Amino acid sequence: TEGCSVIVSDHEYVDEFATECRICGEVRTDATEVVAKIGEVNYASLADAVKAAESGAVIVLQKNTSGDALVIEQNKNITIKFNGHSYAVNATENAEAAVTIEKDATLTLEGGQLVTRKAHTDAYDTLILNNGTLIVNDMKLNGSYLKSLSSVISNVNGTVELNGTTIFV
Repeated sequence: TEGCSVIVSDHEYVDEFATECRICGEVRTDATEVVAKIGEVNYASLADAVKAAESGAVIVLQKNTSGDALVIEQNKNITIKFNGHSYAVNATENAEAAVTIEKDATLTLEGGQLVTRKAHTDAYDTLILNNGTLIVNDMKLNGSYLKSLSSVISNVNGTVELNGTTIFV
């Protein structure tokens, strides 16, 4: 197979983050493993952990994975520790950004990589849309697969703090 396919045990996946075979539809067995944790609570996706997180929560990514766009709701303060892992954001219909931080919300990203999936090129105008507070420590923000003339961080009346962070466009 040509292009960006990955073949594992006679199954073909769009890329290394995909969980469903493009040919037969079978879901990889490792797809149901723990992807993220808040304390001792396990989540099958980072998006599920973000939705469930209360203000002040620390979410710890357990493996490289992909998933839906993330929204940090108003008045929430969330930290995502990547532990050296990557999160590749799938295209989501009608989403402006892969990650949206609403007004009066705070998101801290630490120690990994955030990227849009190659299979979803041209899906987003921006990687992170910030209306609140964004703190990024020791991260790679990869905007290589955004729509042309897009931004990695779009800051709308928010504050941004970058520490030891590399931005790819």
